[in-house]
Amino acid sequence: MPGLQRQMLITIGGSVVTGLFAGIGSALARAGPLSIFLVFASFAILIQYGLMHIVAEMCSWLPIRGSVFYFAEKWVDGALGFSAGYMYWASLLNH
Repeated sequence: MPGLQRQMLITIGGSVVTGLFAGIGSALARAGPLSIFLVFASFAILIQYGLMHIVAEMCSWLPIRGSVFYFAEKWVDGALGFSAGYMYWASLLNH
C-alpha cells in the first residue's frame, strides 16, 4: 500500500483509536477487555454486513457498467459520486 493511502489510513486509525481509548476508559475498568472487544467486533460485523448487503442489492437490482460510485451519484447527489470517484482515482495515482 503506497504513499497517500498509507498516510490516510494511519491518520484515520490514529484518530479513531485515540477517541476509542479515551472514551472507553471507564467501561474498560468496569467490564474488562473481553466485553469491549466483543462489542466492537459485533458492531463491526453488523455494519459491514449491512453495507455489503446494500451494495449487493443495488448491484443486482440495477446492473451497471462501471463502479459503485454511480449509485452514490444516482441516489444521493452527483457531487458525492464525483468526489468519491475522484478520491478513489487520486489514491490510485500513488500505486
